[in-house]
Amino acid sequence: MYFLVHLYQLIAAGLNNNSKDTHSFYSIILDTLSVFYLNKKKQFYFLLITVFLSSLADVISFSLIIPVIYIINDPTPIEQIAALSFVYKSLHFASINNFIFFLLIGLVVIFLVKNLFLLFSIYLQHKFVYSIANEILSNQLTKFYKNDYLDIKKNNSVEYLRCLIEAPQGFADNMMMPMVFILNEFLVVLLVLIALLFYKPSVMILLLLTIVPLGFLLITTAKRKLQENSDTRTKLEKESFLSAVEGINAYTDIKLFGKETNFIDSIQEVFKSLYKVISLRNIYTLIPRRIIEVLVVLTICLLFMIANFGLHVSKNEMVLILLTFSTAAYRIMPSLNEIIINVVKVRTTNYVLDLLRFIKDPVLVNATLKPLPFEEKIELQNINFKYIENNITVLENLCFSIKKGEFVVLTGDSGAGKTTIGKILTGFIKQDSGKYLIDKEELEHINQIKKYIGYVTQDFYLFDKTLLENIAIGELKENVDFEKIEQIIRYTNLKELVDSLPLGIHQPIGEMGAKLSGGQKQRIAIARALYKDIEFLVLDEATSSLDKELEQEVINTIYDISKKTNLTVLLITHRVSAIKRFDQIYEFNNGVLNNLA
Repeated sequence: MYFLVHLYQLIAAGLNNNSKDTHSFYSIILDTLSVFYLNKKKQFYFLLITVFLSSLADVISFSLIIPVIYIINDPTPIEQIAALSFVYKSLHFASINNFIFFLLIGLVVIFLVKNLFLLFSIYLQHKFVYSIANEILSNQLTKFYKNDYLDIKKNNSVEYLRCLIEAPQGFADNMMMPMVFILNEFLVVLLVLIALLFYKPSVMILLLLTIVPLGFLLITTAKRKLQENSDTRTKLEKESFLSAVEGINAYTDIKLFGKETNFIDSIQEVFKSLYKVISLRNIYTLIPRRIIEVLVVLTICLLFMIANFGLHVSKNEMVLILLTFSTAAYRIMPSLNEIIINVVKVRTTNYVLDLLRFIKDPVLVNATLKPLPFEEKIELQNINFKYIENNITVLENLCFSIKKGEFVVLTGDSGAGKTTIGKILTGFIKQDSGKYLIDKEELEHINQIKKYIGYVTQDFYLFDKTLLENIAIGELKENVDFEKIEQIIRYTNLKELVDSLPLGIHQPIGEMGAKLSGGQKQRIAIARALYKDIEFLVLDEATSSLDKELEQEVINTIYDISKKTNLTVLLITHRVSAIKRFDQIYEFNNGVLNNLA
């Protein structure tokens, strides 16, 4: 098995001479093989065995064509070859033609069995490869959710979509499967040449001097052109994805400004360029096969002239040489074509490796950290925080506390730092210095408090699922606590909405709650937070998009819930006109926190 891995490395080293690319073919192969090997070690070796057996079966079956066709042309070997003579006499064939028909039937059966085995082998290969792709997706998602909030927000959401959607499948389609094809076809070529070495060395030498060098020449010639094509395609795929997402999300603004035609034209322009690049790539990959095919025919003609006029061999010998060369060439030709196409595919889609590395490995969390119970008070002591990207200090020596069960309002101008305080309290942002204390115990990681923290923002997300699935997110239906759902629906004044829906809580609400009013969507977001038995709820401008009357109604609902359930609430808002009931109210402006109560 190690021999097969080393074959890959030797091919890569040979193809990578004088390469100045960031990703050498050698390093790409090693990176891809490491994913194979690390994810499923035993299955990796089993894959190598199936590839080897497939190649061996392919070569053996094709090698049988030569003697069968030769016997059709000249039946004398039936009497000369002991094995054939024994079968002929033992089965009492009435004539040579019947025996030839028997050989042809046998050849058909062998090819049928071989192809059934190859199909089964291909099934196993694809199953293995795409199981790894599924594991890669799982790893990508795990890394995404374990990364810090600020690290996630540094990048565009389109980049993450590509990492999660495009990268796993791209790695399977453009890296792993081509590696399997390269190995399989390389073994076919190698086994054909070894067989010819023992059977007709002159034919093997001729193949080595013609088709094989041409294959490597085509790889090196096509590499630069296809690399440029791949770089352009990668850039255009990102632009096309981004333009399509923006065109969909900005629907209302585009309609209101009457710019539909402009956006259609700009999106079409990007996709037109992308489709042109893809079509050129497809043409480039077809060229090698056509060139090799012409060369094979020319070589057959040349071989005939040499054998006929130069070597003066017999007719039967000439037929055997031409038959051997033609069969070998036409088996090697598609193999070389597959090798060329897949080498270029691997070499020009190495951006997938960059996508797999785009989401950084998360910082390891101390597994011994225990949850911090909240019974008395949450405190921020001398908190300092600066956003590194723009070098702006937002919080400096901030001190703030909330007692258990209090309904606290935090107001101030937009951009003053209120949201930053909310994100520190929910654990999404880690302060640069200072202490975050819960009942005098210092918080070290969000995992210590996330079970009882609720966070509702102005731009909360609603899934294109049922009302129930939007409240009990990620919960299996059999695990849903329906009594709690009914209680929360009453608490949040959603009962009237539920009764009006044809399917009740099982009614789909559309993408981002498209079928609901602003107040209804807001109540669902709050109901979602309450479902997880939270003890501390942070509302960050959660009602700012509502009109004053509706905002006051929602806030009063939350206040009542707070007092019924001893729920601690921090309401962050820049307008206080709708707030009539609270325990404490603070104003935060210019880095100073004032108690207005």
